[in-house]
Amino acid sequence: MFPDRFFQGLECPTTEIAPGGCTLVQPTFSIVVVSSSLTDEAEQQLRAGIQAFPGHQITSLTITWNPSNYQAAEIAVPTLSGVAPRVLEILFTSRTWESVETLTLANIRINGPFDMRWLDHFPALTRVQASSFFVPRLIRTSARANKHHPSTSPPPSSSPSPPTSSSSPSPAPTPSFKAPANDTTASPVTRVDLRGCGIEEIEPGALQKLQHLQTLNLDSNAIRVLAGRTFAGLSRLFSISIRGNGMHTIASDAFEGMDFLPVDPAAPYDNLRLLDLGDNSIASLAPHTLHSLRNLQWLNLALNALTSVHADMLASSTQLMALDLRSNRITAIQDGALRNCPELRNVFLGTNRLKSLPHNLFAGLQVLHQVGVQANGLTAVPQALTSISVSNLFLDQNRITHIPPGLFSQLQRTQFIELHANAITAVEAGAFPPTLTQLGMNGNSIARIDGAAFQGLTALSVLTLHDNP
Repeated sequence: MFPDRFFQGLECPTTEIAPGGCTLVQPTFSIVVVSSSLTDEAEQQLRAGIQAFPGHQITSLTITWNPSNYQAAEIAVPTLSGVAPRVLEILFTSRTWESVETLTLANIRINGPFDMRWLDHFPALTRVQASSFFVPRLIRTSARANKHHPSTSPPPSSSPSPPTSSSSPSPAPTPSFKAPANDTTASPVTRVDLRGCGIEEIEPGALQKLQHLQTLNLDSNAIRVLAGRTFAGLSRLFSISIRGNGMHTIASDAFEGMDFLPVDPAAPYDNLRLLDLGDNSIASLAPHTLHSLRNLQWLNLALNALTSVHADMLASSTQLMALDLRSNRITAIQDGALRNCPELRNVFLGTNRLKSLPHNLFAGLQVLHQVGVQANGLTAVPQALTSISVSNLFLDQNRITHIPPGLFSQLQRTQFIELHANAITAVEAGAFPPTLTQLGMNGNSIARIDGAAFQGLTALSVLTLHDNP
């Protein structure tokens, strides 16, 4: 029987709560925690109830905190009382959850570490996700270090009542991942989503057991520094997202050790393809930081504080298809920065401080779809953009004053050119390519348009000229 003061009940679809568990109609299961600590007697009752429960049918397990009723979603996160790690340890380790594939932690604030070893009791687990889940530290203890086996060691004596507002809070430890020791057994987990969990540190090696991991989302945490070899051994990792962390430092070997495998179209999860580091405070990257990511296809560094792009930053990115560097402080891109990126389709350089571009920046790039250099400090169209092979070209919100005849005549594939919000005073004849279908020149200072300015543009279907003199 489950202790009344600890659980409000076990929530199962279309069935009523029974003292010893419940009969499942659907393979989903929720445990609603209503107290933050356990007495010895309550722990024994809890273990017995968990062990007796027919969990072989459960494929999805949710653990949520709710001190008053079943409507856990109504509990405001700031009012959550801390749940002792011992509580979750008992829930996870009292049995083997042999069929659980998805584990959800919701509306829980843990007042101590979450041990990744607890997940070893989920042999079929493929997905870990969180919603309003706050944890100060994620650790992984080694088998030898785990001296007190959860099934035999008694918990510290504590009051069964939930903490009150007058309770003295324990000092918050530094949120971090702690590396495992002497542990080589791989976890079946393929997806980890820990957005907004307050994590501050990922210790090198902390994730090394997740050798089947394919997607990792750590957005909206507080990870300021990405240490060396953080993802070592995760050769199946397909996508990493660490957006909105305030990150300012990435070690030059942060992505080393991911065990590169050759590209195999039949096995798409063979090395990192998507890396999202947007909305941080990254001011620089060592030239070789990304060199081990030879299969990288999508790189987002937008909304950071980068001031330049080194010629070797993408030297190994031969599969790169999309590069997003918008909203940085970039004043210079070194010549040859894109020389080894023949697969590039989209390059976004908008909202930076560029006043020019290297002449051969886009040389050899034959499959470009979009290039955006809007909202910079360009006073003239760079030569690099006059012979580019691209479908869509964005040059709006600059300070361009003149479009001379023949400027874009070499653009054989270009269908869309956006030049609005510049300082253009006249439109000359022969300036645009015959393939053009859409041209935006509104919000300029155009006072004169040559009579033959649009002659030969038989495919042109959209032309905007409003907000000019």
